[in-house]
Amino acid sequence: MFNFLSTIIDRLFEAGKAVPGLRRDQKRKTVLREMLSHPDYKWRGIEKLATAAGTSEERTRELLISLDARASTGSGSEVWGLISRVGHG
Repeated sequence: MFNFLSTIIDRLFEAGKAVPGLRRDQKRKTVLREMLSHPDYKWRGIEKLATAAGTSEERTRELLISLDARASTGSGSEVWGLISRVGHG
């Protein structure tokens, strides 16, 4: 019985450590969504998005995909837009 309770407590403790990261990612997603929803810009460069989100370009790409955004298939610098605004490509 003690072993069972110890396992549950350990798992809850580990899950609790992830909460600040989840909150941070939610804030980052809000920033990214607001940038991509701005009426003046359908597309935004990955560098600006990453800088505004305060994270790496790789992590920014992961967050953008979770927001239903996609990269442009055109040549040139890497730009992203919400699929709802720019289509599927």
